[in-house]
Amino acid sequence: MSGRVDWGSRDGNEVEAVIANLLYNEDGRAVRVRPGQGDFGIDVIVPATENSEPWDVYQVKKYAANLNNTQRKKIIESFSRLLIGLVRQGLPINDWYLVTPLDPTVIRDLRGWFNDLPESAISHAKALDEDPLTDDEEARARAWLDTPGRKIEWKGLPFCDSLAAKHWYVVDYYLHGGRDRIRDATDSLAGLLAGDLSARERSHAEPGEGSAALLEPREVVEHLALLDSVLDTDPHFTYGHGISPTLPTMEYEPGLVAATVQQLPNERWLFFKIYQRSAQSLEERPIPIHLEFTFAEGTSEHDAYEQWMRYGKPFEAPAKFSLDLPGGLGAEGKEGRVSVPAPHERGAYQLRMRVVDPEGTALAELEFAMRSTVAEGGTGAWATGTDPSGVLENEGFYDTTPGAVQRVNFTLAPLGGQVAAAVQPAVRFARHLEAPNRIQLAGPFGMFNDMIELDGPQGMVPPSIERFVASLATIQTRTTQVIRIPDITEITNGEVLDIHRVARLIDGDINVGKWRREAIEGVAPGAMAVGEHIQIQLDIPLRVRIDGAVHEVGTVEQTILSATVVEIDGSTVYVEPNLNNTVHERLVDGPASGWAPAGKTAVRARQYPATGEEPPTTG
Repeated sequence: MSGRVDWGSRDGNEVEAVIANLLYNEDGRAVRVRPGQGDFGIDVIVPATENSEPWDVYQVKKYAANLNNTQRKKIIESFSRLLIGLVRQGLPINDWYLVTPLDPTVIRDLRGWFNDLPESAISHAKALDEDPLTDDEEARARAWLDTPGRKIEWKGLPFCDSLAAKHWYVVDYYLHGGRDRIRDATDSLAGLLAGDLSARERSHAEPGEGSAALLEPREVVEHLALLDSVLDTDPHFTYGHGISPTLPTMEYEPGLVAATVQQLPNERWLFFKIYQRSAQSLEERPIPIHLEFTFAEGTSEHDAYEQWMRYGKPFEAPAKFSLDLPGGLGAEGKEGRVSVPAPHERGAYQLRMRVVDPEGTALAELEFAMRSTVAEGGTGAWATGTDPSGVLENEGFYDTTPGAVQRVNFTLAPLGGQVAAAVQPAVRFARHLEAPNRIQLAGPFGMFNDMIELDGPQGMVPPSIERFVASLATIQTRTTQVIRIPDITEITNGEVLDIHRVARLIDGDINVGKWRREAIEGVAPGAMAVGEHIQIQLDIPLRVRIDGAVHEVGTVEQTILSATVVEIDGSTVYVEPNLNNTVHERLVDGPASGWAPAGKTAVRARQYPATGEEPPTTG
C-alpha cells in the first residue's frame, strides 16, 4: 500500500499530526512536547543513544509550499527558544532537525537564511525585551553549536515521503479511514467465533466424511491472519489475540495498556491484549474511562482503595465502568472487577535490609528485589519486595506526613518442602524480626541507614527452627542431593538431634557422646584377648537420615579412650566401657590406615594406658 501524501492539500494540523506519528513509529522512544511556554521550541524528542539522554530534537512544521518571511521568522524564533532552554535549563540537546514536507532551495534556503539560522536565532534571543540572552549565555550557546559533529539540518519532502512509505498505515489511519477498518475487524472476529454466520449449517455426515462443524480450523486461521494484518495498521497500538478453553489469567506485561476477555457460546474465551506501540501512544490516543466502584465502606476493597489513594498501591475491586478502547474493543455500562494500576511506579530495583541489635551489631542481612509506587500528589509511597528464595516478602507503607509512623510488614511462606540452603538466609532474617532490634536499609552498595524499630515480641521463626534449617543447609555442603526442609511434625526428636550432630561435625566441632556395648567385626584371630583394657579408634561413614532419605556426607573418626574386651566370637570382638563411657567424634578426610570390614569400618586399637607412642594397627 502506498504511503504517498499530497501534503499541500492537507490541513496544517493533519500534516503535523501525521509527521509526528511517523516519527513515533520510526523510533518508539520518541516523545512529543506539547506546545506551551515551557516547550522551548521543541516538538518531538528522540534519545540520541541507548540512554534516555541526550535528545535529538525534531521541529515539525506543516509548511508544504515555499516559505514566506513570516514562516521563516517562526522557525528562527523556535530555534532561538531552543538555545535559551539549552543554556538556562540545561536541556540535554544533541542535534536539531527541521522537519517539513517541503524541499528547500539550494540558493535561497540552504545557502541563505537556513545557513544563517544559528546567527539569526542568537540575534533574536539577544534582542528580546524580557530576559535577553546574556554574553555568557551566548558563549555557551556558541560552544554547543561549535561542537564537532553537531547537526543542524533540514529534513524535507524526501524524508517525509520515505517515512510515509515505510509506515504507510499511519497515513492510512489518519487520512484514509484506517481507524474504522480496525474497529470493523475486531467486530468481525467476535461475530465469526460466536457462530454468527449463515454461510454454512452443520452437516449430519458420518464421522470422517464431510464437514461436521460450523467452521473448519483453516477458515478461522485465515480470518485470524487477516485480522492480524488489519490490526497491525494501528499506528498507536499493537494487538495480541487468541482463543482459550479456560478463562485466561491477565497479568501485567511491559507495554500492556488494556486487555479484554469475551465468553463465546462454545464455552471458549476470546481475548484481546492491547500494547502501546510507542512512548507517545496514550498521549496521541487517550483511553477515556468512566468508573464507579460498587464496594461499601469498611470492606477490604474499600481499605485497598484507601491504600491506593494514600500510597499508590495497585488494587482490584468491583465496579461499573464504560471505556473507549482502541480497535473498537471498548465497553459500555459493564460490571466486573477492575484492576487499578499505580499512578506512578518505579522500575525494578535491588534493596538491602539488615537487622541490628540495640548496640548496632548486625544479626542478619538480606537482599530484596523491589518495586515501588507513589500516590498521586505524593502523599505516600508503597513498596514491596521478595528475597532471592521467594519465601520472605516485605510490604512497606511510607507516609510523607511529618512525624507519621512508617509501617513495614513481612510475610513468610510455609517452609515445608523448601530447599534448606536456599531459604536459610531468609529464615535467619525472619528469626531476628523482633524488638528491640531495628531494620536498616541500603542500596546495592554503600552504607546502611536506620529505617524502623521493630515492636514485635518475638521473631517470625522460633530459634529452634532457625537452628534446624541452618543445620540442614550445612549438611547440603557435603552432598549433591537436594535437601529440603521436612515436615517438622513428622520427624522424631532423635532424628533432629542427629541432624544437629552431623552439622556440628561438618562445621569442625568435636562431638562428645556416650556409648554402652560395641561389636567390632572382622578382627584378626589373636589380635585381642578377653579382659584386655584398650583404646580404640573407628573410622566409619557419616550418615544422616532426612525426610526418609539417608545421606552419606563423609567419614567420622570415633575415639573410645577406655574399653574392656568382654567377649570374642570368631572375628567379632565385643567391648564395653571401662574407666568412662565417652566417645569423641570428629570429621576426617577418609578412613585412616587399618582394615575396614565389609568396606565400612576402619579400626585401630592399642593397650591402655596410652604411652604416647603410635598404637599398632589391629588386624
